[in-house]
Amino acid sequence: MSRTFTTKHGTARRALADLDLTVPSGQLLAVIGASGCGKSTLLRLLGGLDQPTQGRVTVDGEDPRAVKGRGVIGLVPQSPALLPWKSVADNVALLDNLGPWGGHRLDRNGVDLWLKRVELGQEGDLLPHQLSGGMQQRVALARAFAIQPSLLLMDEPFNALDEITRHHMQTLLIDLWRLTKPTVVFVTHSIDEAVKLSDRVVVMRDGPGPIMADLPIDLERPRESGIEDTPAFRQRAAAIRRALIGNGEGGNGEGGNGEGGNGEGAAGANGSGAK
Repeated sequence: MSRTFTTKHGTARRALADLDLTVPSGQLLAVIGASGCGKSTLLRLLGGLDQPTQGRVTVDGEDPRAVKGRGVIGLVPQSPALLPWKSVADNVALLDNLGPWGGHRLDRNGVDLWLKRVELGQEGDLLPHQLSGGMQQRVALARAFAIQPSLLLMDEPFNALDEITRHHMQTLLIDLWRLTKPTVVFVTHSIDEAVKLSDRVVVMRDGPGPIMADLPIDLERPRESGIEDTPAFRQRAAAIRRALIGNGEGGNGEGGNGEGGNGEGAAGANGSGAK
């Protein structure tokens, strides 16, 4: 699968090239790579917000554009993107209310349950400006999980948080993921975050091209605090680091590299390849 944009000067710029990727149902996949390597473009394609120039993208075997309106796809962006005039509870219910099913699948009791799960059980009637940045991102997390998507796309959602808050958000994410088990595609620039959270890490090439490395993270769950200091964790982090600097030794043998240069690679979720 490839995506090429045309600049305002009429020249072609490739954002993704020959990408071949399948994400099994329920897997938490981390995507890491240098700025400009196409990570956000990949999320837009998986979310049905863009279309590939060559190849195809599927979610549960369907075009993402056909399923995104059914609450199948959730998104947690870099910033919380809360509506400032709506209460915390109303922001959590927002995606449900906007659904083509007419909304109201999620009543206030359901909203309060999700707020409790992100430790904001008493803040439902507050406005976003009354919350800290970390609390606002917890609202965004609850909003995404509240529609119980089968695919959750996360675009560096914890990047702007301090280290302590980021660690707490990572724990909350794993708790919610274990509860509902969606497929998660998590974009990050942090090697440690990728290893700590994911079942598998895809390292994208610096510049459009096939995946540099596709590495399994076979650490047992739950991953306790302090796992970052263990030899097993550091070994996997080192493998990602080697791939990022261009020395990925055999890292793509786990099934992530686009074979052949015809642009007919794949990107898909829940076991559905996109070609």
